[in-house]
Amino acid sequence: MNCFQWLFSSGTTEIIRPSKSNDGKRLLVPKGEQMFGLMPLCFATYPAIALRVPKCDEKRLKQSLSKALDLVPSAAGRYGENGDILELNDAGVPFTVVQSQEASAPEKIEEPKLLNFATFHRPWSVRNGYSPLISIKLTSYKDGSGVLAFSRSHMLFDGSSAWIFLGIWASFAKSDTVKEPSWRKEEVVKLLPDDKEFQEMAQKMFGINPKPTILTKLMKNFLIPVVGAVMDTFFLYAGYSLTRYRFFFSDEELALLKDEATPKEVAAGQDNWVTTQEALCAFMLLALGRNCLPKTCSGSVAMIFLLDVRKALKLSPNQLMGNGLTFCSLSIESQKLLAMDLPGLASHLHQMLSTGEGPGSLESQRDLWRVTNGACEREVQNNILQKIHRPDNCDLKFAVNNSSKRILPDYGIGRCDSVVTNAGPTVFLPAQGGIEVHLDPSVFSSAGCSQSQRQNALDALRQLPKKKTE
Repeated sequence: MNCFQWLFSSGTTEIIRPSKSNDGKRLLVPKGEQMFGLMPLCFATYPAIALRVPKCDEKRLKQSLSKALDLVPSAAGRYGENGDILELNDAGVPFTVVQSQEASAPEKIEEPKLLNFATFHRPWSVRNGYSPLISIKLTSYKDGSGVLAFSRSHMLFDGSSAWIFLGIWASFAKSDTVKEPSWRKEEVVKLLPDDKEFQEMAQKMFGINPKPTILTKLMKNFLIPVVGAVMDTFFLYAGYSLTRYRFFFSDEELALLKDEATPKEVAAGQDNWVTTQEALCAFMLLALGRNCLPKTCSGSVAMIFLLDVRKALKLSPNQLMGNGLTFCSLSIESQKLLAMDLPGLASHLHQMLSTGEGPGSLESQRDLWRVTNGACEREVQNNILQKIHRPDNCDLKFAVNNSSKRILPDYGIGRCDSVVTNAGPTVFLPAQGGIEVHLDPSVFSSAGCSQSQRQNALDALRQLPKKKTE
């Protein structure tokens, strides 16, 4: 028991199942989804979303969850054979209720306290059917407020799928009309390339001909299980990786930042506007680059966006899947970055994300997802992922998961006040009056910077442009 757990009394757990029985059918799990269940917990293999609820209505939450499981029976099943199959066996979702001795739920949930508010299961246990695909924990406070934590296997739900499910659950709780999601994977599997097309895509996009190696099998069967078990223990008992830097940007600050980042002049054929995401990422990347990169650096900076790929794949926006994302990597020469101003960098990011032939285009997203998941099916994904996440001569890597547009659910007891998640890497989250940024410290280790350089960068991230006076 750690120090935070003294605040809570022992809880009670009930297994919530679908109200309609399923047939126990065993479904094959795409290898692209299995990839998200192999890594340790610190890689968000079984991430949690913790929501502050203004009132705890245990009965309403449980009844509506059962109805949500009727629509998504896969969430009540279990994996087996090391994640190769998903059995629709109605094993259910454990729902734990804990009574806190404190007066009221915290207005701002701290990330390290997710270890108390949420339930985490070791990935190997989930893959082999010993642990559930979803776990719910409700912590109730004396004034009736609470913290509702939703944890799930990333093999089952990626971030967008998790929020879709939370929305379905909330709709049932309010007796609203519910749009049925797509949870089966037939349409997803159809998008995978055959052997010939996969090799052509890998050669064209990365200049490689991926083949299984002894190292690949050694990593999957020995290194990942052994190292993962150790890292999971550090996560569960020491909060390893739950120590990101937290920043709040108000709506007013974001508006000023966007105005400051909007280019006044652009080349012919280019947009003279940028999104809030592009403005904020440009501001952060400049602060990190100027304070962490040496003046003599000669490589490049990798700006990576985690993008929902459903639109690019022409799938339903309500398609539930564990692998509905892609990693869009934008490369910028380090010296070029250091010479840029805020509007120049924001515009540069915008052009790379929005132009028809840029790395952020729908066609590029589709191709990258197909080749990555094709590699997973052939168990050669390490070759592809290394090219994406460890580009040659990379001086600094900054990866962002923008979840700031997520709608906080209302379970018929008032809209949730705040949210925190350990999904990564650097994540943008909705907050009252603005957004919160949880900055992954790995950006500093990628640059190999000193502690003083790190502190200078953190200070610079708090120095937003000021409103100009007339």
